[in-house]
Formats: sequence, structure tokens, C-alpha cells
Amino acid sequence: MPRPPVEPMSTTISFPTDNLKLSPLLINPRSGEPYLQLPAPHENIIITPFRPEDVDSMVKFMNDERVYSFLGGPPFPYTHEDGVRWSKSVMERSQSLFRCMEDGNQFLDGCPVSSIREVFEDGSDVYIGDITIGRETPERTWIGPEDVDNLKKPVGDPTILYTVGGMSQLFRFFGLKKRNLISLQDYLAPTHHRRGIMSTALRTIIDEWAIPRMNCQRITATAFVGNVASVGVFKKVGFEHVRDVSDAMNLPSGRGGHLMSVHLLEWVCK
Repeated sequence: MPRPPVEPMSTTISFPTDNLKLSPLLINPRSGEPYLQLPAPHENIIITPFRPEDVDSMVKFMNDERVYSFLGGPPFPYTHEDGVRWSKSVMERSQSLFRCMEDGNQFLDGCPVSSIREVFEDGSDVYIGDITIGRETPERTWIGPEDVDNLKKPVGDPTILYTVGGMSQLFRFFGLKKRNLISLQDYLAPTHHRRGIMSTALRTIIDEWAIPRMNCQRITATAFVGNVASVGVFKKVGFEHVRDVSDAMNLPSGRGGHLMSVHLLEWVCK
């Protein structure tokens, strides 16, 4: 199926003017950009909204075998147009969430910050990865009857099942089959692997944002069968292995298009 044409992308996101409405997000005093900050020993890592200039780095990571081999959904090879298309959707989603915050909504249907950055002593930063949380899609092969109406539940409903990754948007923007519902999100640059950054980022998203601002009580996550490192990241944050799901998704045609099995994990708020 051909990918839809790329439309022009807005280069800015507007934020609420009342800092209290942005809580628990912090504000960069130089740029006014909201962000979450990881705790020590990773306090030099922040999570911000996506920026248009992140596209080139993202495209490079999506074509790096050390990254894409652990992801199920991104087209391969991953083009600049793919990056712009995805970026446009992410920025539109962030803007929508910031508008809800401006309106004073207590609970939101996602997190407006997703770009992981390393901050240097001079205040500059570099894009090193991405982490996203959103509703699980009912098209997943492992969704039970209690979650078939997951997308219809009102924002803030404690029974909503969330997932790490923005899965359902992939076939919308890349024309993928329903089995291709693994996100290109939740990854780090290879230079930052095995430092404990991703587990800390995930814990920060859950504790600082998902619980207080989404009323999140349940989250699923998946990793390819045999991907011990990713399973370890999730377990470190409190996820528990539920079961393995055989032939859960098709890889993109550029990577063979064959079926892959996954480990299914779940986190429950305690």
C-alpha cells in the first residue's frame, strides 16, 4: 500500500501561559519549552516535545540496525519523508494535549513530551531517543473482551489500558496492516544504550505524568521473543511478564515481512 503524501509541518508548538497548568512539567527558562527531568544519576536527561530539527537524527536512528532490529513497525528503509510524516502527527498530538492543559483539564489522554535529550553544561542539548505512552488499540491480537472498547472510554477512566509507544498511529500514517502495530517509538541512540536511561525515563513518565495527569492504572508493553535487554528494562520498572504471543505481527516488507512473536508484559499501579 503506498504511503500517504507528506503535508507541510508546523514548526512551532504553543504552550499554556499559566505554569501551574503545565504541572508537573518544568519550564526551560531560556526557551519556555516544557520538559520532564530524569532523577539522579540521569539529571542531565530531559524529555521534551518533538522539534522539527529532530527529524534528521530520528531518520538516522531508524536506519541503524542496532535500533530498528528491536522495533516492529517502522518502514525500512526509513526515509526523510517518513520522518516528517511521523513528526507531524507527534507535534499535532502534543499541541492538542497542551490545548487541553490550557483549558484546565485535570486528566489528559497522553503525554505531550516524548523526545529524550541529553543536556550539556552549556545548556545545549541533543536528541537521543523517544518514549511515548498512549491507549492500547483493540486490534492487538492479545486484547481481551474487557478492553475491546478501550478507545471509547472517557479520558481519565481508570480502566483504560495504556501502552508504551503510540502503536495505533502506525497504520494510519504509514498504511500498515493491523498486525504491524508496534511503534517506532521507545528507543535510544546506540551511543546511550546500557546506561539505565530508558528504564529511568519510563519510570519518570509513569510516576511524574501517567499516574497524576492521565489517571493511568494499567500499561502493556511488548518485546520480541528473545529480546532480553528490553524485557529487563520493563521489569526494572515493575512490569511483569504475562505470556508470549506467537506470530503477533508482521515486520515491514523491507525487513522480510515475516511474522514475529512477542513477550507481553503488563504494569499495574499499586
